[in-house]
Amino acid sequence: METIEVLEREHRTARLVASVARRDLGHAARTGVCDRRRVAELVEFFLSFSAWCHGPKEERLLATLLHRHGLAREAPALRELVVGHEGSRILLDSAGDWLRLLTAGAESALQPLLYDLELYLDELERQMADEEALVFPLAQRRLRPGDLEELGRAFAAVADEERAAGRAARREDLARRLAAAPADA
Repeated sequence: METIEVLEREHRTARLVASVARRDLGHAARTGVCDRRRVAELVEFFLSFSAWCHGPKEERLLATLLHRHGLAREAPALRELVVGHEGSRILLDSAGDWLRLLTAGAESALQPLLYDLELYLDELERQMADEEALVFPLAQRRLRPGDLEELGRAFAAVADEERAAGRAARREDLARRLAAAPADA
């Protein structure tokens, strides 16, 4: 299994859900009406994606392997990868806080929620573009076939853990349902 292809496939799924999120958030911003359940599912998808699926593969596994092969942790590609992921998690945590307030009836939480989610989506799209332009080609240049096989086994272990915990199926189901829902849902 090609490890970089796994990451690229995950990026495609994240982009699909991000486009749905932008559509739904734009509707909420224009109308002042938000489908709280749907926004909660978007936040859940992106939290699961970053905390359990994609983030660990890039941060813990790929970045560590690149570092082991001589790339300094302070190198722009690795620094951006780690710092960008940390910033994204902060934005998602904040969005989750605003969503809880909105769900509890605090209508004033809608605009900060939308703002944090828009910032998150901007950051996510920037990160994916940077990773595809910088990190993935760097990995393909620096890592030997044996390294990529090792990385593939580590990716498979993450995927197995996710499947065993039911997170992968839940995230895939969320992605399918969110992508299939009509724009005014």
